[in-house]
Amino acid sequence: MVLPRNPHEVVAEFLALIGLEAHSQLKVSVNESQRGQVSATSLIQFPSERPISAYELFAYWLNLSEAPSRHFCQILGTYLLKDPSTSTNEARLMKAEKLIHFASKTADGKSEYFSYSVREKRSCLELFKDFEITNQIPLEYLIQGIGRQRPREFSISSAPRRAEQ
Repeated sequence: MVLPRNPHEVVAEFLALIGLEAHSQLKVSVNESQRGQVSATSLIQFPSERPISAYELFAYWLNLSEAPSRHFCQILGTYLLKDPSTSTNEARLMKAEKLIHFASKTADGKSEYFSYSVREKRSCLELFKDFEITNQIPLEYLIQGIGRQRPREFSISSAPRRAEQ
């Protein structure tokens, strides 16, 4: 099994977008009140006995290259609407409403989400850049909303590169 990681450039750009320093130390744990509300497979086992850096969290634990879920779009849209600067900015208001539309149960909302996110294979980083999402999202919601890195089967394509001789 191979444990994947996000490329350094992607992690650095994402941390800059959300306004978090790479060396910031974080203590990540499961909220006991939510343990029964989420599936056991989504309870990723973060190293809870020690703090980890923001860089480590986003490089090794969360999958920034995965398409964001419709639920995560709902969370992001809601927080954009709560941002005071959104109410005075028509473009940001439209972007927030578009994210909420992606999460709607209507056929049109599902279709637009599929076209934007799945078919185009857009990542969380691309979503944050396209919708100008910065540091208004609490870290706990980012951890809940961004997909987890999952071990993958080893293949020749995941073998380390060797220097030409």
